[in-house]
Amino acid sequence: MSAISREAVEVANGAGLHPPDTTAGGLRGVRILLVGNDPEYFLMHRLAFARALGEEGVDLHVAIPFSSDDRRFKSLEFPLHRIALSRGSRNPVNEIGATRDILGVSRLVVPTIVHHVTIKPIMYGSIVARLLRTPVVVNSVTGLGYVFSSSNRDARVMRSAVLPALRFGCNRAEVTMLFENADDLEVYRGFGISRRATSRVVPSSGIEVDSFEPHAHREGAVTVMFLGRMLYDKGVREFAAAAKEVKRRRPEIRFVLVGGSDPNPESISEETLREWRADGIVEHWGWRSDIPAVLQTADILCLPSYREGLPRALLEGGASGLALITTDVPGCRDAVIPGRSGLLVPVRDPLALANAILDLADSAVRRAALGAEARVDVRARFSVSSVVAQTREAYLHALDRAKKP
Repeated sequence: MSAISREAVEVANGAGLHPPDTTAGGLRGVRILLVGNDPEYFLMHRLAFARALGEEGVDLHVAIPFSSDDRRFKSLEFPLHRIALSRGSRNPVNEIGATRDILGVSRLVVPTIVHHVTIKPIMYGSIVARLLRTPVVVNSVTGLGYVFSSSNRDARVMRSAVLPALRFGCNRAEVTMLFENADDLEVYRGFGISRRATSRVVPSSGIEVDSFEPHAHREGAVTVMFLGRMLYDKGVREFAAAAKEVKRRRPEIRFVLVGGSDPNPESISEETLREWRADGIVEHWGWRSDIPAVLQTADILCLPSYREGLPRALLEGGASGLALITTDVPGCRDAVIPGRSGLLVPVRDPLALANAILDLADSAVRRAALGAEARVDVRARFSVSSVVAQTREAYLHALDRAKKP
């Protein structure tokens, strides 16, 4: 993290304030409802966090969309409530139904703290929490997303529709907003959605570092991997363009896309992916669940995104001891220590990206040094235990505020 970013995080988190008592038992017995928008996202990003809360004695309930036939959800350690929420839906009937489901679960659970993750649960859930007078609301913003990051007409229309709802639900003293980087915090403040006094930076949802084996870097053929959804604003087009340039000079270097499609206007078409494969530019492995094993097949992890919250792909690559290349934009630059755990390149610049890849491809020693530092950094700053501790402190601050007249 740069000195400027670190200072911004300290300001956002109220540096110099005395935190509440965080000794064991501070949240024991407190009923928390965690609301998410996607079953796969929950399993990948929030399950370890949820289990850690349960181990502290929290009375945790989770509300997400999931299939009752999915065995992965049959033996969890906490009550699970199914809601009909679709990330990509724009059907008003579906959205009203999702809001009604959140209302029904909230009335059933009667939480002291409700914690919403990602934009739709935040928007619908914060309105429900205001109507039900839930004592504490915590909202985790995991990135700006299409509505706030895109400048096209469709996004502007959607933004004008969601802003009043977000302001109504979120811009009040009972709501704590958690952001993955300080830049996103300032964007939300600028839109009048959040307040500085009740906003914090909690980077990522946490990584279980020991679930990833450190990579053994060797001389020889190099594989460069992109890990993420197939979206233009993830920099997939720039990744393919850089691959074409690198292969012109070093045809033996392999480029792999790992990730599935997404119900997003920025999604890359299957036709485009087929063209890239047919031209021999990249391989596309699709969505994979065995990410630790997949990362062992790579030598460099590359994420040339236009903007992120705090990209899990870079944290997983770092935990695997891979050399990282990413763009100098909010979120991405927060995930690396430039020159020590990874390289930063200008955004939307395939030639700079290609040169960075060639630079690392020529030296297994340098890749190993960057990867070793990346693993140490992820463990220090982005482990599940660190994220749980920071979120726990935010919960306790919010509970302390709620007790005051």
